[in-house]
Amino acid sequence: MDVYENPELLGLYRAYTAGQHTVAAHFNATAAAASMAFPLVIGTATDLALFPGEGAPPVVERLRTTTRGFKEPQITRVADFIADILDANGDAAVVEKTRGRVVELCRAFPVYGA
Repeated sequence: MDVYENPELLGLYRAYTAGQHTVAAHFNATAAAASMAFPLVIGTATDLALFPGEGAPPVVERLRTTTRGFKEPQITRVADFIADILDANGDAAVVEKTRGRVVELCRAFPVYGA
């Protein structure tokens, strides 16, 4: 089977992807600059990192390696707590309500030996 390389298509491909001054590079830089003000939350099995945006340094919270006996329903509640706080945008009433819900959940699942 013969291979034919279309020079016009190759030229377009190179213009879009071939270096730091291409369409793709400019698009990525513009998209990154436009989203710098938006916070980003990254969760792993052991850490929760908040990148607040605007060039501020990230805040990393270490998570406990124990589950306190949590199963899926309790983990779902914890995820809801996090979402509520992030969505609250600093609303003190939401923060206090969520704090109460967290305390209630922690009382139902005390730390071993406490």
